[in-house]
Amino acid sequence: MYKTSVCNGWIYASAKKKTAIAKVKMCLNDKFVFNINKSDKDNRINDALFKFITFTVFELIRYKNFQVFVTVRGGGITSQAYAIRLAIVKCLLCLNDSIKPVLKANNYVTTDSRIVERKKCGHRKARKSCQFSKR
Repeated sequence: MYKTSVCNGWIYASAKKKTAIAKVKMCLNDKFVFNINKSDKDNRINDALFKFITFTVFELIRYKNFQVFVTVRGGGITSQAYAIRLAIVKCLLCLNDSIKPVLKANNYVTTDSRIVERKKCGHRKARKSCQFSKR
């Protein structure tokens, strides 16, 4: 279904949200390990919103024994969290396809394809134009 690859027990997936790109490497393990950009002590892990967005997937499926390595770049903290969550969902669906209805009911499977609109010439931004002078 998704473009995921499996090699030596590891599952690889990538996802995007706005300009954030997340690449996830995941496998089953006896304890939960979560690394972002090759670091255990990343500032994003302490952020409450980041934790809520990324870790609710594991609470929803009620299984946490995974080893997850994430490489993420671009975008802000929130868009990075959504990209990581989508990549994790892709890996989980590669492992077990029967959890798809549960994830789909919570809108974790859908990809948000919205991006910033480009700037038009003769305008200040994408839609904002210069002030119109009547006289």
